[in-house]
Amino acid sequence: MKSLDVNRTVSPRDMASAIGMSESSLKRWADNGLLSFTRTGGGHRRIRIHEAIRFIRERSIPIQSPAAIGLPSDFATTATDPENDESLLSLFQRGATEEAESFLMARYLGGVSIAQIGDDDIRPVLEALGHVPHTSEGILREHCATQVCLQVIERMRVLARGAEPRFQALGGAIGGDVYMLPTLLVSGVIEEMGGRAVNLGANTPTDSIRWDLANRSADSMPDLVWVSVSHFIDENEQVDDLLRLGRDCLDSGIAFFVGGRALVGPIVDRFTGFEVHSSLQSISACLASAKLG
Repeated sequence: MKSLDVNRTVSPRDMASAIGMSESSLKRWADNGLLSFTRTGGGHRRIRIHEAIRFIRERSIPIQSPAAIGLPSDFATTATDPENDESLLSLFQRGATEEAESFLMARYLGGVSIAQIGDDDIRPVLEALGHVPHTSEGILREHCATQVCLQVIERMRVLARGAEPRFQALGGAIGGDVYMLPTLLVSGVIEEMGGRAVNLGANTPTDSIRWDLANRSADSMPDLVWVSVSHFIDENEQVDDLLRLGRDCLDSGIAFFVGGRALVGPIVDRFTGFEVHSSLQSISACLASAKLG
């Protein structure tokens, strides 16, 4: 998958070609403050890729020719037809990984949030794939689908990242939890909501997070710590560890939340006084109203 440089700039002509608009219309939008741009030493307008994507997503403008602004071919969204499109699950079931990538990117470029894509598209599809009989083909399809989702969400995370974050966040999946996607999705939601997320990844013991916090300077401390929990190795011991970490964070003025499919029933009751989230959209809504940074 081609890497993205969201700080690279393009000309109004190239962006107009990418979205099938006239260059004069694009310049008029820019001059009216709808599209941010810089000027070269010679006075020519230049538009950052990050800004171009923001503009396209906010207005749900189809990208007809992504190559015109140096974007991969799966950024093309002109073929999207919700009435006739094959479902994401069906694409993964028949091994159409490139089409699945395009499906997810089209959702994002059409203005759907990372949180909604995670909750409404990725989660139910991976749950469905995980419940099929564990034949060689079934396991292969599930693993391929997970890899596609990891790659696409990382791409979305890069596109969502703003130049000046309003808060800093640190987190990962609890020790023994080998699932990489949930904590990556959380980091993507954080970036989407204006934060800068350091995702420590899967299988991150709470002691490792605590050590990280203890060895940071005062001006580099995160405003938020999150822990994703898809699976417990030792439920009672790990819940106690999470509660200790949460209290340490709150005592230090750091916001703390946990979430994940393993946090259900009586376990949730033990987290009284802490933020416990059952969905990415819940996290997004919380971050929208939180005063961080």
